[in-house]
Amino acid sequence: MLAQLKRLAGDSFLYALMSVSTKLIAFIMFPIYTHYIHPAEYGVLGIIDGTIAILGYFVIFGTDTALAFYYFEEKDENKKLQYVQNVMAFRLLVAVSLTVFALLAGNNLIPWLNISSELMPFFYLSLLTLVLDSINILALTVYRYEMRTLRVVLLTVAKMLFIAILSYFLLIYWSESIGSIVWGRIISIGIVILLSGRQMIKYLKLRFDKEIWVKVLKYGAPLVPASLSFWVMGSSNRYIIAAMDNTASVGIYVAAFQFATMISLLTYGIQMAWRPYSMQMKDHPDGKIFFSKAYTIIFTVGMIGIVFVTSVMPLVILMLDPKYQASYQYVGFLSLASFLNFFYIIVSSGLLFAKKTKSISGILVLAAVLNIILNIVMYIPFGLWGIVISNVIAYLLTCILVFIQSQKYYHVPIQIGKMSFLFIQSVITIAAMVYLQVNDFAWGYQIIPWLYFIASLAICRIDREFKGLKTK
Repeated sequence: MLAQLKRLAGDSFLYALMSVSTKLIAFIMFPIYTHYIHPAEYGVLGIIDGTIAILGYFVIFGTDTALAFYYFEEKDENKKLQYVQNVMAFRLLVAVSLTVFALLAGNNLIPWLNISSELMPFFYLSLLTLVLDSINILALTVYRYEMRTLRVVLLTVAKMLFIAILSYFLLIYWSESIGSIVWGRIISIGIVILLSGRQMIKYLKLRFDKEIWVKVLKYGAPLVPASLSFWVMGSSNRYIIAAMDNTASVGIYVAAFQFATMISLLTYGIQMAWRPYSMQMKDHPDGKIFFSKAYTIIFTVGMIGIVFVTSVMPLVILMLDPKYQASYQYVGFLSLASFLNFFYIIVSSGLLFAKKTKSISGILVLAAVLNIILNIVMYIPFGLWGIVISNVIAYLLTCILVFIQSQKYYHVPIQIGKMSFLFIQSVITIAAMVYLQVNDFAWGYQIIPWLYFIASLAICRIDREFKGLKTK
C-alpha cells in the first residue's frame, strides 16, 4: 500500500509543481493586471470568464467522467482512440454551435450579462478560447490518463507562460484593457495546440460513432446538472453582485477569489492524479484502507494550507494596487470553500465506481439552489461576506451528502469524528485570524490562533494514519 501511496504522491508532486508554476505566473501577473485595469472592468472580465465557464460545462457535458471510465475499462488501444475521437467530435460540435448562437444573439445578451456594449466584443472574442480549449483540454486529459505526466506539466506551464508574456506586452504597447488579456489567451492556446504536434492530429480525426456517443452520453449526461450546479455555486455570485451592486464590487470579489485559489497549490496535483489512481485502486485488496488513509491525509493537509493562506494574506495583498487591497479579508474562507469544492471530488469515488452519477447531480442541484437563495438573502445585510459564507455552506453540504451516498456503494472505513473535529477547529482558527487582521491587532497576536490550531492537530493524532502501511 505504501508503494501505491508513493506512486500517487509522485505524480501528485509533478502536478503540484505544475500548479505552483502556473500559479506563480498568475500571481506575478495579477498585480500587473490590477495596475492597468480598473476594478469595474476587471469585474467584467470576471463575468466573461464565468460565462465562458458555464458554456464550457455544456461543451464537456459529462464526457470527461465518461471518458475516464471507458478509457480504463477498454483494453484495446485502437478502441480507446476511437473514444477520444468521438468525444473530441462531440465537444467541438457543441463549442462551435454555442459560439454561433452567441454571435447571432449579439447585444441582446447585454442585459443578461451586465456588460456594457463597449466591452461586449471581448466576450465574443472569448468564445474563440472556448473552441480552442475544447481541443487542448481533451488532449491534456488523454495524456494524463496515459500517465504522460511530464508532457501535461510542460504544455500547461507553457500555456500560462505564453499568456503572461503576450498579455504583458499587449497591455503596455497596445491597450490597457481586458482585450489584451483576451487576445493573449487566444494566441497562447493556439500555440500550445501546435506544440502538441502529430499526436494532436490523431485526436482531431473526428468520429461520429452512434454506439460510442450513446454510451458516453448515457454515462456523462446525468452529471450535467452537477456541472451546472457547480458553476452556480462558483460563479453565479458574480452576476448577483453586479445586479445588486456594481461591477467594481465584482472586481474586489474576483481579486479575493484569485488569491483564494492559492489553496489549489496543494489540491491541484492530487486532483489531476486522483482519477487514474482511484480507478486502479478500487478493486485492490487493500483499496478501501488506501482510500481511508488518503481521505484523512488529504483533508488534514488541506486544512493546514488554508490556515497558512489566511495568516499570510495581509502581507500578500500588498502586491495589489490599493484599490483592491480590501479583498484580503475574504480570502481565508473562500480558500475553505475552494478546498471543499475539490474534496467533494475525492469523496465521490464510490458513486463513480457504481455509475451512480445521478446521485451527484441531485445533491449538487440542491446545494446550488440553496447557494442562490443564501447569496441573495445574505448579500443585503452582509455584503460580500454574505456571498463568502454562502459558498462555504453550499460546498460543505455537497461534501457531506456526496460522502454519505458514496459510502452506500463503496464503504470507506474513515473516522468521521476526527475529520469533523478538525474541520470545526479550522473554521474557528480562520475566523480568529481574520478578526485579528481586520481589527488591526499587532502581528504577534497571530501566534494565538496558530497555537490553537496546532493543539487541535495534536489531539487528532493524524500521525496514526501512517501506521500499518505495507510496502507492497
